[in-house]
Amino acid sequence: MLDISLGLRPVEKKKKQPSTSATASASASTAHNSKLLGGNNIHTATDKNGRRISTDDSTRGKQGNTLLDCLDRYTQPEKLGPNEYSCSKCGNTFQEATKQLSIKRIPPVLSIQLKRFEHGTSSTSKIETKIKFPAELDLTPYTSSKRKDADNVYSLFSVVNHQGKMDTGHYTMYAKHRNEAGPKDPRQPPVVFSWIPFMGNAVEFGINPIQFLQTCQKKYGDVFTFKMVGKKVTVLLGADGNQFVFNSKQNLSSAAEAYNDMTKHVFGREVVYDAPHNVFLEQKRFIKAGLNTECFRQHVPMIVDEVTEFFKDFKKPSGTFDAYHTFGSLIICTASRCLMGKEIRAGLDGNVAQLYYDLDQGFQPINFIFSNLPLPSYRRRDEACKKMAELYSSIIQRRKAENDNTNADLLQALMESTYKDGTPVPDKHIAGMMIAVLFGGQHTSATTTAWTLLELAARPDLIRALREEQIQKLGSLKTDLTFDNVKELTLLENCVRETLRLHPPIFQMMRKVIAEKVTFEKTGHDIPKGNFLCAVPGVTQVDPTYFKDPLKYNPMRWVDLDDPVHNMEAGDDADVDYGFGAVGISSKSPFLPFGAGRHRCIGETFGYLQIKTIIATMIRMFDIELEGKGVPKPDYTSMVVVPEKPANIKYTWRE
Repeated sequence: MLDISLGLRPVEKKKKQPSTSATASASASTAHNSKLLGGNNIHTATDKNGRRISTDDSTRGKQGNTLLDCLDRYTQPEKLGPNEYSCSKCGNTFQEATKQLSIKRIPPVLSIQLKRFEHGTSSTSKIETKIKFPAELDLTPYTSSKRKDADNVYSLFSVVNHQGKMDTGHYTMYAKHRNEAGPKDPRQPPVVFSWIPFMGNAVEFGINPIQFLQTCQKKYGDVFTFKMVGKKVTVLLGADGNQFVFNSKQNLSSAAEAYNDMTKHVFGREVVYDAPHNVFLEQKRFIKAGLNTECFRQHVPMIVDEVTEFFKDFKKPSGTFDAYHTFGSLIICTASRCLMGKEIRAGLDGNVAQLYYDLDQGFQPINFIFSNLPLPSYRRRDEACKKMAELYSSIIQRRKAENDNTNADLLQALMESTYKDGTPVPDKHIAGMMIAVLFGGQHTSATTTAWTLLELAARPDLIRALREEQIQKLGSLKTDLTFDNVKELTLLENCVRETLRLHPPIFQMMRKVIAEKVTFEKTGHDIPKGNFLCAVPGVTQVDPTYFKDPLKYNPMRWVDLDDPVHNMEAGDDADVDYGFGAVGISSKSPFLPFGAGRHRCIGETFGYLQIKTIIATMIRMFDIELEGKGVPKPDYTSMVVVPEKPANIKYTWRE
């Protein structure tokens, strides 16, 4: 319930008054229409004496449901009874009289208090009726002069809300931030309103960011700024917004400035965003070179082996498992086996798993907001980063000492790499890049695999079609999976692609403005230094402008040429090479789960290969179905968008 602190100043009461009346005219002289905070319109009219008559679209016929109703009733004429007041202007005869309260002087700041309690003979109770307040309030009709004046118009600035009963409860105040009340630069994007200074829209965004951004899009358009824990985030939605953010020049905006405060404590110094940009691009080139076709050919049987080994002890003939946590555990095994090296894979049952967990706890949303706090999780993160670097250094030294150089893993590829100036890659750089690769792929692959299996578990027709595809393309369900025949499974790839569209693990990407301003030419908006630029593929990918029935899981849309996504005009930047090979996709595409531009994810091919191999193996082993009712909703409380619990899949072993 809402309480507002308020003091209206009525004129001095005079007992001896002539009889007056204030009957509303059938045709009102003027009319006003003001928008309420709750979204309804108050229609007000004034009678011949300047009295305001008001109604609310949603509460017509109900009195006392809006602040204007309360003011009308508070200031309406009141009969005082017959023959009780002597009129000095009428020969001191007793007359019927009415009284009416009005405001003689109005204050600079208007504080209104609504009576929210009533006393009975033996008890008191709180009045719980909801009251709606207009964003602007014109007090002119309630003043004694009835003269129009700009100072008579007030803007709602704060509300004090009491929750509880008469003898208990608490008060909460909602107030506009000072900056939100001041004048705006018309060339800057509109700012989303928020009640709480510093926190801004963090709560609304944190609960359901996609819904929050879609709501803002309807109100403000594709470009707007919202505030989140002291940060100003300018969102640019749609294909043009994606292109602007992902192709923004390095001297205008920076991914490193946006993320390095968090990532440097997990990956280590002098790698990824903590390295100069030209060095970072070289490091991406090293990693991409290590993710090559020859290695992929060796990875597929490794992944099949890991999946088979992982599930072999699962209960028979049937059981259930939690999708996200199961695939999180599985994919750290497959990724370690294929990329990290046999030594790291062998250590997953011991100290390596604990080190990875401690690092993971330093890669949470709170770490993006507060990069370094005196908390145990932060200390464990820093210690784990140091120990992981030492572990990789010891592995590298052993391999060099034993001339062990035939490994088909990324670690070996990095050991054999050199910077353009001929300098070998230092051990600490290799360790940092290996940690970055593990974090860049483990969470995203785990959540994508989980979402894909959940969607397939709700669609037995798709599972049958996927098995039939293997029989047609591979010959049988017993044919060994290889790099080449997994590439043939196009329906399976479209299932994974559709999952990435509907459930992108990373739904937004940010850059920080480092120039005095950047200008979005399409709308003419100037975005000032210090703001974060935010591209949100997660919104674009469920926009009906680009996708037919966007909330429906439909893998066939990727071969159905009638879907709007196939008619999009692509940009000309797909073939741009930033030093690690062509990016492969235009930043203007409405489908960008791996990002675009110079910071596009280079692990896309391995990601698809890993997920497809896992799913192709699993549907040979199990029949699956959802344990609950429908696919779970997304949980936005972590760095990647995971399924809400429970997210259980029921499995039955196949013969």
